[in-house]
Amino acid sequence: MKKNFATISTILMLCVYTADAQTALRATADSLFNVKDWKAAATTFDAINVSNPNPSVGITFFRAAYAYQQLNDYAKSIVNYR
Repeated sequence: MKKNFATISTILMLCVYTADAQTALRATADSLFNVKDWKAAATTFDAINVSNPNPSVGITFFRAAYAYQQLNDYAKSIVNYR
């Protein structure tokens, strides 16, 4: 029983840590997007999308696509728009 509790506690702590890391990374990506640092924003949004490929959170894909569009990298832009 104690082993199961420790395992569950560890998993919950990792989930919280991952959520906090994702939130911090998202804030960084949003800041880069807002100051029009397209290359850094695109790279950061890509990192978010790869680590959590949840299309229901479409804003991260849209912003990555838009940033790539601003960089004239239309192939990557199209992939993210889809």
